[in-house]
Amino acid sequence: MQWPWPWLAGELELFVVTAREKRMLAWRGNSEHEFQANLATLTTTTGTLVRRQ
Repeated sequence: MQWPWPWLAGELELFVVTAREKRMLAWRGNSEHEFQANLATLTTTTGTLVRRQ
């Protein structure tokens, strides 16, 4: 479910998944703007694909 204001659903989390499918927390917060900025930094730096859960 997509919330119109993500902070209503609680904290946002951004995970990095290793080659062995281990999830590592890369960022946690309540700001959609900061989430998008960190996501953009990770994807442009590492060239990884994004998977939403």
